[in-house]
Amino acid sequence: MLAPSSRILWLATALAVASSSGFAHAQQQSSSAQKVAAEALFDDALKLMRAGKHAEACPKLEESQRLDPGIGTLLYLGECYENVGRTASAWASFREAASRAGAEGQSERLKSATERASRLEPKLAYLTIQVAHEVRAINGLSVRLGQTVIGAELFGTATPVDPGSTRIEVGAPGYASFSATLTVEAGNRYEFNVPVLSQQPAAVPAATGGEAPPPAGAKASDAPPVAPAPAGPP
Repeated sequence: MLAPSSRILWLATALAVASSSGFAHAQQQSSSAQKVAAEALFDDALKLMRAGKHAEACPKLEESQRLDPGIGTLLYLGECYENVGRTASAWASFREAASRAGAEGQSERLKSATERASRLEPKLAYLTIQVAHEVRAINGLSVRLGQTVIGAELFGTATPVDPGSTRIEVGAPGYASFSATLTVEAGNRYEFNVPVLSQQPAAVPAATGGEAPPPAGAKASDAPPVAPAPAGPP
C-alpha cells in the first residue's frame, strides 16, 4: 500500500495528466472543427469565383485562411483580390504565399506566387504618410488608414495600398481628432502630411448650484463685496 504522501503525489500526477489529456482532446476537437469550416468556406469561395462573383468569394477565402492557413488558399485569395482590383492585397497575398512555399520547399508554388506578385508591381499604388516630429511625440497618437493601424515605423515609408477611396483618421487623448478621405489610383504614388493636432482645453467641472462655502477660518468681512444691481428706469 502506498504511503499517504505517495498517494497524494500519485493522485496529483494523475489529475494533471487527465487534465492535460482533456485539454489536448478539446484542442484537437477545436482544430478539427476549424479545418472542416475552412474547407467548406474554401469550396464555397471556389464556386463563387467560377461564377465570377469574386466580391462574395474573397471574404470566405479570408476566413478560411484565418481558420486553417495554407499556401493554396493564399494563392486563390491573391487571385480573388486581383479580380476585384485590390492590387496591394493581392500582391501581399502572393508575396506571403511565395515566402511560405520557399520555406516548405514547394518550388512550383514558389515560382507561381513570385511571378504573380512581380506582374502586379507596376500596378501598385503607393502612399507615404508623413508625420511631423512634434506630432509623433504626442502620447497615445493613433493613425489609422481604413481599419489598419499605421505604426510609427511606417511613417515616411512608401507603402502599397489598394486603389479607391480610403479614410485616414488621426487622434490622441486630449487632442482634437482629424480625418480625411483619400482617393488613390493604381500605378501612382501619393504623400499625405498629417497636420498638427489642436490640443483641447481642459474640461471645466460642472457647477453644483449655490455658492461655495468660505474657507475654514474665514470671517464674513473677508468675503468679496457684492456689486450693487444697476438702478432701474426712473
